[in-house]
Amino acid sequence: KFFLKKHRPWGVILFLRNIKSIKQAKKLTHSIRKIFKEDFSLGKIAGSKLSCFSKLFDLLIDVLVPPSAKAETLAEVFSESITRLCKSGELNSETLHSIVVPGLIKVLECYVTSTAVTKAVLEALESALLEKNTLNQFTVPRAIIEKRVLPYLVEEHLGYGTPPCCRCFAIRTIGTICQHKLVGGKYIEDYVVEVIIQSCNDENADVRQSACEQLT
Repeated sequence: KFFLKKHRPWGVILFLRNIKSIKQAKKLTHSIRKIFKEDFSLGKIAGSKLSCFSKLFDLLIDVLVPPSAKAETLAEVFSESITRLCKSGELNSETLHSIVVPGLIKVLECYVTSTAVTKAVLEALESALLEKNTLNQFTVPRAIIEKRVLPYLVEEHLGYGTPPCCRCFAIRTIGTICQHKLVGGKYIEDYVVEVIIQSCNDENADVRQSACEQLT
């Protein structure tokens, strides 16, 4: 604290090897912000804030992919931050569907067996998919959801090799997509309903219950 107050550095770098939990990381970043008495949000970044975000996002994806056990905590923190950003309205539609959604899908693919990471990433993905523009329209194109998002959820997260919790999260996200009509009605009838019905016969009771709830 004394060093930060005296020298006022331009930035603070947190190394992954020193991060042991999300709670610890949040507490540390909060204390740093209090020292500088500043809000390090995107809105305060000089220059093009979306350009800065895009570069930072790509750097984090490079750290998280390929996966490692040490990176799981960072992946969780990263996903929670994306959720908050999506809900804040800071990101435009181009950034969401060309950068955020593909990046989250990459992380989702890599940490398919991690319940905590899967939950955090899917929540971020839901927030990105449900973001609306000033005309109250969903910003992520339907084609991206049909060709990239849903196939990954089905192929990577509904298989029997993934933990039951991950399958439940995937089913919930698929249900959210259908509930808000982010894909066409025919696509839901021909593809999504069949997938959910198959999950109703899952070996795990929680997965079966989640699938049946989505059908109703």
